Amino acid sequence: MMSNGRPWGEDAFTNVNRKTLSQSAWNALTDLQTLVPATAAVLFTIGDLDRDTSDWARENTPVFGSEQNAQDVSDILRLALQVETIATLVATPSGPYGKRWRKAKLKGLGVAALVGGSTSATTQSIKRLADRTRPNEDDDLSFPSAHASNSSAMATLSNRQLDAVNLPPLAKKTIRASNFVIASLTAYARVEGGAHFPSDVLAGSALGHFFGAFIYDAFIGDVTGPQRFQLAVGPSEEGMKAQIFIPLY
Repeated sequence: MMSNGRPWGEDAFTNVNRKTLSQSAWNALTDLQTLVPATAAVLFTIGDLDRDTSDWARENTPVFGSEQNAQDVSDILRLALQVETIATLVATPSGPYGKRWRKAKLKGLGVAALVGGSTSATTQSIKRLADRTRPNEDDDLSFPSAHASNSSAMATLSNRQLDAVNLPPLAKKTIRASNFVIASLTAYARVEGGAHFPSDVLAGSALGHFFGAFIYDAFIGDVTGPQRFQLAVGPSEEGMKAQIFIPLY
């Protein structure tokens, strides 16, 4: 159940206002899972680090053995996260099966569709504007990676939905960590597969997490779950201060 005692998904889309949208957007933007890959993407553009890392991964293929294997595995892992997103949505507590349950699930599915659609539309728009040639020179749609943004969004969405599911804490931690690893492998496989530079997948990961966290929290929200990794910036007696909140459980 939600922390207010209401079934999961029942209030989706009904309590959205300017305040919830702005607060959810800010929280998602300052989440370390958005900031860290975004910062790393910028760092990879310094000098030849992006190109050199891409060339090394393609030439050595240390994880997947070949560029084709890497591309195939990336597709499979992305699909696995999409399937899990639906599974965790179904597992959320929306009361006994019936008309009310189905309506709540359809609302939740609408939120998931909004996450996927917003992530994909934004990714494709940036691709056309960036006009960056892929390492394998297949086309000029390298930046950012759609595989990375989609898998990151689905991992975030699945983990958010998991917050509401009645499972032992250790099981939740394990699944959350597994989702993060799967999304990371999906992104890295695109580098080893020659389809993207490291900065492409890092930017895609940041973009996907932002939309997954922002839209879920704004349109579903109010889920009893762990404190998020987050950066907070605000005024202090000395001027400005920054604090990082890190969950301890």
